[in-house]
Amino acid sequence: LTNYTFKFTRVCMCDHLILNGTVTVKNGQVVAVADVNDRGLPIANPDLSEFKSIEELFEFIRTEQPKAEVTKVSFDEGLYFPARIDVDYITHAADDEISYLVSDVKALP
Repeated sequence: LTNYTFKFTRVCMCDHLILNGTVTVKNGQVVAVADVNDRGLPIANPDLSEFKSIEELFEFIRTEQPKAEVTKVSFDEGLYFPARIDVDYITHAADDEISYLVSDVKALP
């Protein structure tokens, strides 16, 4: 898929940030994000660079896995996208973990 929408969540323990939104991707690039909230509060004009396309999530896995002590990835069984990514850079350190969750992927015409 190169044109699609999906529900995106990023949980960063570094600042206890939980960022959610519905991402629209065209030609592999994030072009819009709707229904965005951070810690449950709506964001009117989200920074698109805070969100990743599925292609960028695959790249994140590739680049961050060698830097982390623990990387766990769960894939969607039907479309084989990363449905959940959990990265812990230092297992004995607090607040360095980051997670991405992807759901409701839908192809666009």
